[in-house]
Amino acid sequence: MKITSCEVLPSVKEFFPSIKNELTKVTWAHEFYGTNDFSDARLTFPLWLSGITSNMNDKEIDEFLSLCTHNFPEATISIGFNRMGCKDPEKSKLDAELITKMKDTLTRNNVTQTVAFPIEVRSAALSLDTLPALKDVHGITDSALYIYGGPTPSDEYVRLAPQLRKLVENFGKDRVYLALGDKLLKRFRARHVF
Repeated sequence: MKITSCEVLPSVKEFFPSIKNELTKVTWAHEFYGTNDFSDARLTFPLWLSGITSNMNDKEIDEFLSLCTHNFPEATISIGFNRMGCKDPEKSKLDAELITKMKDTLTRNNVTQTVAFPIEVRSAALSLDTLPALKDVHGITDSALYIYGGPTPSDEYVRLAPQLRKLVENFGKDRVYLALGDKLLKRFRARHVF
């Protein structure tokens, strides 16, 4: 496992001793924004734990969540379940069965801290009917969607603008984070998506 840390907690690796893959990344706010002043970073949390589940089995996911909740209870957990079992995750809709599995996994592991669900922008638009269920996970009082994407030669993303607008309205503007390329974001804003 590769973990990025800083001087504040140089022994962060001791909390994740048994996971062998490159499964998680610890990102400190001041490293991300290049500042030591957290207020400049405009983040309400100092630690973001990201679990990439594409190569993890259920036991490893449980272990990751357990280690996060026991050792970093104030950290935001970002865990992407959208790739599990998908041959082409960027074109996949998250069906109700997968959403239920995600919720059950978080509940089984007694996750109560903030959770951000990363999802590719195309998948988010195609999952308009299922993603709002992630607002209601037992024990979690604060959850959000982390929608990412970048420029594309086609207009496919822009054609999905009405679905994305509806998703943002349904999930809540204050619960959707965007990590989109500048060009794509400008195109969405021109169509009043965000």
